[in-house]
Amino acid sequence: MKKTVILVIGLLAIALLAIALMPKTHGRKGNGVPLHVFNVGDTFSGYTIYNDAGTAIDIGQLQGERKVIIFAWDKCGDCRSQYENYSNLIKLYDNQNLDIIFIWDDKIPVSDMNNAQIPLEKHYSANGKVKFTDWVPTYFVVDKNNKITKSLTDIQDLEEYLSGVYTPKNEALLAFLDSRLIFFTLEGCSGCATAKNELSENSIVSSLTLYTVLCGEKKENSVFDYHDSNLIYAHALGIDSFPAFAVVSEGKVHVSRTIDELINMGHILKGANR
Repeated sequence: MKKTVILVIGLLAIALLAIALMPKTHGRKGNGVPLHVFNVGDTFSGYTIYNDAGTAIDIGQLQGERKVIIFAWDKCGDCRSQYENYSNLIKLYDNQNLDIIFIWDDKIPVSDMNNAQIPLEKHYSANGKVKFTDWVPTYFVVDKNNKITKSLTDIQDLEEYLSGVYTPKNEALLAFLDSRLIFFTLEGCSGCATAKNELSENSIVSSLTLYTVLCGEKKENSVFDYHDSNLIYAHALGIDSFPAFAVVSEGKVHVSRTIDELINMGHILKGANR
């Protein structure tokens, strides 16, 4: 009897170990739809996708020197919560050297994409015939031969990759700054609170339109003009410590990281629009 119990415990331990070592699927199943999971090193090919006009192409025909392909599902809450961030990343980094493309599980959420100002020509759909990842959203970095070189599932990791490799478009930064003095701040940052008080006491600085950008987490009673939750604009400007300030003068972006630096930019601030 004792040997039987030991044998059962041993078999149970082996079974639990086998389950632990199985590939994780993050709970995403095909639910009757074929699930083909692409991985780093794979090459996109052999599957049909459809553009917003319904024209079919092979997934391997996607053009571009380098691409970021966002696999998403229109009913995925994590995907929907990132629409504004996707729009900002496209404005900043999508250019002749990089194409940011979406492939949706079933249908392209046309109305949502129009509202987010994401061009429809960037979207393709599998029309519910196949799922390409076991987690959405998934972000694949793909080379010119459609080979996957990087796989990410966190928007902040994608942002850090893009800001570390690509130069943001100057016109996108100018449009965001919009001739204002931008004050980048964080919750719980004592230096940021001190800087805000000092800003109001300087005659040159106080004459400018101050636009507060809260980076990272926010509290329920936070006061700000824009929430840069994933530091997309902060990192695009090379800002990684707080407080920080940015202003446009004569078509150029100027960044300072201390109040003293900002005040010493007095000639630049005088050239900025009020």
